[in-house]
Amino acid sequence: MTAFLYRHFNNDGVLLYIGESLSFTNRTKQHCKEAKWFKEIATITIEQYESKEDVISAEIAAIQEEKPLYNKRHTKPKKTPTKKRVVKKAGGNKAAVELDKYMHTHLISDMKMAEKLGVTRQSVHGWRSGKVPKDALKKEIQLVTGGKVPVGSWFE
Repeated sequence: MTAFLYRHFNNDGVLLYIGESLSFTNRTKQHCKEAKWFKEIATITIEQYESKEDVISAEIAAIQEEKPLYNKRHTKPKKTPTKKRVVKKAGGNKAAVELDKYMHTHLISDMKMAEKLGVTRQSVHGWRSGKVPKDALKKEIQLVTGGKVPVGSWFE
């Protein structure tokens, strides 16, 4: 799957916006209709990536480093979650907290973890949010991984 990272610049070479899309032309049409700054665009650069995940990572890094004028998302580096914030997010479910911590420490996205476990991204998100009770979470992870994921310490 090909994905694109694009940058919009004005006449003075000022970076206006950085974005990613699987369909650059459709996304440009959306900007034309919705972005107040669209008429400022003088130059567009495009980079091609092999996957959606690669382009999203590149987009976040580029926005944080290059600081375009009109981007609203990804403008601040992600905060390292504090234990209090993580536990609150997970509804007090220690298994969900440990899963979240493991994924954050190893820089694994919900999508990558889902691929590793052979489940949907939504399942992983549900597990991390604490919406699945601890016992059900343990059973579900063990079931989908055939017991290959060492989750024992997550459930103490």
